[in-house]
Amino acid sequence: MRPGIRLLRTAVAGGLLFALMLMPARAAAVGPVIWHTPVPYAAAGTSIGVTAQATCDTPCTARIYYRTTVANAPAELLTRDDPSWANLIMGRDPGIIIGQQTLYSFFVQLPASIADSRGVDYIIKVTDGSAVSWSPGTPAT
Repeated sequence: MRPGIRLLRTAVAGGLLFALMLMPARAAAVGPVIWHTPVPYAAAGTSIGVTAQATCDTPCTARIYYRTTVANAPAELLTRDDPSWANLIMGRDPGIIIGQQTLYSFFVQLPASIADSRGVDYIIKVTDGSAVSWSPGTPAT
């Protein structure tokens, strides 16, 4: 395969959604690669929809760790251990096969009770059974 940008076309609810995604040109073989755009705003007292995509060599799963922002608390990012925050398993679509990998879309609704004026922190963990990747954080551990 040649390196570069790939254009993926996905059918959504009877229409077409076109999306440009930067895709690795070859199988990473080092664990899941995560693409995620942070949620920029959520009204206080409303649930927060979070989505992410990941390419995996084998079927993978995602979990999101979340909390209401605590002033001056440690970020707990870039650790090898799971944060002590509340967490949920993210839903997953069947995936799209791309070469030797599969591109999965993950989704979850964070509870409205955590959204207030202090903000919300969350970390996404994707694992394929042997390797773990974090967003934000390491590409694989």
